[in-house]
Order: sequence, then structure tokens, then C-alpha cells
Amino acid sequence: VKCQGHVVEPTYLTVAEVKALTKGATASVKGVVIAKGTESLLIQDETGAIMLYKANNQALFGETKVGDVVTAEGVYSPYKGLHEVANLTSLAIAETGTAPAVKELTAIDAATIESLQCQIVSIELTYVSGTVGAGQNATFKDANENDVTVRGDAKWGTVETMNLVPGTTVKVTAFVNWFNGAQLTNVPGYTFVEVLTVPAHTHTACPTCG
Repeated sequence: VKCQGHVVEPTYLTVAEVKALTKGATASVKGVVIAKGTESLLIQDETGAIMLYKANNQALFGETKVGDVVTAEGVYSPYKGLHEVANLTSLAIAETGTAPAVKELTAIDAATIESLQCQIVSIELTYVSGTVGAGQNATFKDANENDVTVRGDAKWGTVETMNLVPGTTVKVTAFVNWFNGAQLTNVPGYTFVEVLTVPAHTHTACPTCG
């Protein structure tokens, strides 16, 4: 933008400022791409992370890749508690940057997990029930015995179907997704669920097997 011959840089909101908007407000935001799905990007700045969802013209995603600093404009459209800027009308690569390191967690703190929404985290968990797979929910426990939902999504890459044994410990690397509550969802470029230990086989003595 030029003003009396001078180039004036557009003003972009921080991720935290976007999250404070009223639903339906126009949002212009800038951040580094930390993950790219088939129809969405996750971007992060110093105040948090947010999803850029479904550009009006998907060609806008173009050659955007992880590590690019992008600017985007769209509509603030939170859905089921997930903060999103949707219906993007502009998306541009401003410069090449560096994606932040994965955040290591020891537990899912209900009081703070929402502040980590759309950020990539890594955590050790213990399997309880369900199937790890695309479109599937599995329940795990963290170190503080909190329930943690792990959900695979093919829109964020291939998800290996895993039928785990209760008590199996794993390392999950995922982004903090949200659907009326926190979910950990796979992201490209990371091992989603890595098995660390499997409980030893036990059985009750019987006449046949002793």
C-alpha cells in the first residue's frame, strides 16, 4: 500500500488478538506455517497458533510449506471451540522463516491446554481403549491420569491403524485439535503414535496351559 509515495505495511493481528474477535469478523493475521493439510494450514506466532481453513480459492495454498511466514485474510470462524480463520480471501508468503520446536508436555492440564490449541506437542501416554486410525478416537491416560483423546484425520496425512494392548505406553506427536474439547491429531512429518513399551503377557493358570 502506498501513501504519498511511501509504502505502508498493512497491519496484522496477532493470533491472540484474532482469538478475541467476534465470530464473523474479518481477520488479517501473520505467522509461520507449522503444518499443512489438504485444506488447512496451522500457523503460529509468539502469542499462539491458529488454523487457516479452506481458502475460497484453494490455489492460494500454492507452494506454501512448513517454515514459510505467511499473511492471510479471512473470516474469524470458531467451530466447536476450535479457533479458525476461514474463507480466506488472501494468502501470501511474506518470507522464509523457521517453524518453532515441538512443545514437550508431561500432562494435559485442563486449565492451560486451550492456550496450546493448534500447536504441535509431544507427550508420553498410556493406552486405555479405542482404535488409533483415520476417523477414529482412542483414549489414553497422561502421567496425571487425565483422559486424553487421540484422533487420526486423513486430511492431515496417512494414519496407520493400530490396535493396542491396554497399558501400552506410547509417545504421541500431534497438534492440539479441538471438538468440544481437546484432541490430539496427527500432523505430516511426525510419527503420530510411537510405541514405547508393551505390557508383559499374563494369563490365569488353567489345566491346559498351566
